[in-house]
Amino acid sequence: MGDFFSLLEKNDIGRAVIIQPSVYNFDNSATIEALKAKPSELRAIVVIEDTHDFEELKKWNEYGVRGVRVNLLFNSGINSAHVRKLATLIKPLGWHLQLLIDVSSYDDLYEEFKDIDVDIVFDHMGHFDIDKGVEQKGFQDMLRLLKENKAWVKLSGAYRVTNEAYAPYNDVIPFAQAIINANENQIVWASDWPHPSISVPTPRYNELVDLVDAYTNKEDIVKKIMEDNPERLYGFTN
Repeated sequence: MGDFFSLLEKNDIGRAVIIQPSVYNFDNSATIEALKAKPSELRAIVVIEDTHDFEELKKWNEYGVRGVRVNLLFNSGINSAHVRKLATLIKPLGWHLQLLIDVSSYDDLYEEFKDIDVDIVFDHMGHFDIDKGVEQKGFQDMLRLLKENKAWVKLSGAYRVTNEAYAPYNDVIPFAQAIINANENQIVWASDWPHPSISVPTPRYNELVDLVDAYTNKEDIVKKIMEDNPERLYGFTN
């Protein structure tokens, strides 16, 4: 975690959220230890089985865990059959499900997720197929969930869907703007550091921060995305 803490200090980051990497599967020990080291500054999203001991989850909640990551794109050990069981397990804690999926691969994304009984967060803007355009059904279904306050969307991973090599990844901007226009109150930003398994040159941290300004020139919306919304979603306190 040394590199992570150095990144926070170098960029004067007062709050951050750790997302359990797929490579560690269900071993959340490093994530939990980081939370213990900086309990007021950090929150985390973990990866668990739907049979995980609830008493331990309650302890993790006290440390700062606020949700569970479900990787249906690269399969971190959880499949879609577990999603509703996970939702039932974490609902008493007020946690959310962070979904890493390709929205363009779903025939009816809206029906699939409209009645999940906890907040859901679509990672990497839905990890859509950029060549299918903004009007592709899966992306539009995600926007509908967002508009109806049935979902959140994370503005991250632009370099994972773009056909361009360098920021600001202009071909992604219309998608990000459509997300913001759908519901500016249910969007958060993320750097996706340390940028694992990407096929383009690794961008600098400040280039990723600047992407938000490429998506909107309204300061009040930028503040929502970068400060107000994550404070609400992850339970940061002043």
